[in-house]
Amino acid sequence: EPFLKDKILEYTKLYFEDLNYPDHLKVNKFSYEEFRIKRYIENTNDRLDVHTDATGLGLNKRWLSLFWYLNDVEGGGETKLTDINYYVKPKAGRLLIFPPMWMFPHAGLPVVSGTKYILHTYLHYSTTNMHDFNALVDANPNKSGAVREKNINKQ
Repeated sequence: EPFLKDKILEYTKLYFEDLNYPDHLKVNKFSYEEFRIKRYIENTNDRLDVHTDATGLGLNKRWLSLFWYLNDVEGGGETKLTDINYYVKPKAGRLLIFPPMWMFPHAGLPVVSGTKYILHTYLHYSTTNMHDFNALVDANPNKSGAVREKNINKQ
């Protein structure tokens, strides 16, 4: 879907501008995993316990997690970034961007009322940029500063 690819480029650029990283530290060449849609049903065990989306800086190609919330959820269903105690309420059009590494464990909390739909993917960096990503982590030790939410609406 060209719309999604364009939004990935647009919001990845905004993500780095928002964090005020110098150009030489930005990952310039990347790809992304296939898009996945996940449905969470109310009052079930449908949730994700605390986890990370990458196993380690040098062992995984993932460098950003992107979660698009496709609908509003009446109750529950928040994404919780556990170490910084940050909750993201599912709202249609909201995009959550954060690093998938060990510094950002997160959980998908159970839906209490309604159904939750998300579309997600992960950006991959090339092996030639691995040292740059390590520098990004070193340059911004404030973990909560690397989490961003944006609202996206297809026009």
